Amino acid sequence: WVTFAGIFNYLFENIDDAVVGRILNTAYLGTYQMAYKVSSLPMTEVSDVIQKVTFPVYSKMAEDKERLKKAFIKSLLATTLIVIPIGIILFFFPEKVVLILLGPKWLSAVSVIKVLSFFGVVRAITETTYPLFLSLKKQNYVSAITLFSILGLAITILPLVRNFDIVGAGLSSLTGALFAIPVTVYLLNKIFK
Repeated sequence: WVTFAGIFNYLFENIDDAVVGRILNTAYLGTYQMAYKVSSLPMTEVSDVIQKVTFPVYSKMAEDKERLKKAFIKSLLATTLIVIPIGIILFFFPEKVVLILLGPKWLSAVSVIKVLSFFGVVRAITETTYPLFLSLKKQNYVSAITLFSILGLAITILPLVRNFDIVGAGLSSLTGALFAIPVTVYLLNKIFK
């Protein structure tokens, strides 16, 4: 299941690039990739650090569901309190972020950064569940969440890119991340019931 989750995650992170490169051109692809990195990297870095810290803690608490639930809620709140302000900054001040980090030649990435700021927040918050599921030996849950993300992305990527260029690719990534939320909530309820 861990292998499947890795494959699914790779596909989720790269299908949009392949479609943008194929349907549009390399200039659009470069702009999209840079916008993706700027908008999701800060949040995924925060999420990755929290995941690495919480996994061993969750593993020690795996038998005590009440303690595990409290620890998970605390890490979820910590992640949320960190990534939402980053998302807000990226959404309301994308021009300034692009000018500071990349320079004026990359201003065409501003519109897609606004969309991807939501994507980064949703994905970072959703991924806080991964160490919880892995600590409970529920690797198949991580695979299921990632698979639903791919489905959301795959269903929407072609029409959105054709109609909205790289902003459409960002919307498709966001749709994929949003597809994972109901599955994640269902699996969390199943564990903590």
